[in-house]
Amino acid sequence: MDNAKGQVATEYLIILAIVVIISLIAVGVMRSMVGFKSDFSAATSKIEWTSKEVVLLQSSLNAQGTDVIKVQNNANYPIIISEVGIGKEAIPLTGSMTIYPGSEQVIELSENAVVKGEIGNDYTLEVNIVYHDAEDSRLQSSISGMIYGVYQ
Repeated sequence: MDNAKGQVATEYLIILAIVVIISLIAVGVMRSMVGFKSDFSAATSKIEWTSKEVVLLQSSLNAQGTDVIKVQNNANYPIIISEVGIGKEAIPLTGSMTIYPGSEQVIELSENAVVKGEIGNDYTLEVNIVYHDAEDSRLQSSISGMIYGVYQ
């Protein structure tokens, strides 16, 4: 009889160990699926941006609030970017930056920029870019889209 109790206890511990292992595997799979979703969102965002007149090629948000974006003019006329909004803040740009068709421009937003976060944390933010025709400032346009990344 004592041998049967020991066997039942051993079987119980083995079954419990199997359940714990299966649970850990399930949690690992679910975590990898969340990472896949964010990668998919970032890829979708890049595709969305490429169809616009002003393409956001790259964005880098620093944890201290120094933000850098790289844009390209897809329009068939030169443009001047007058304002960039990341998150809910709009930052007017000083000086005129003429970007010719097909050209790229890096725009640095100062330390009093918009968004700050902790290094390593993910961000998902809306970007709004206001620009106008370099030859006729009355023709003002704006585009917006999402950016995804990790604070550096």
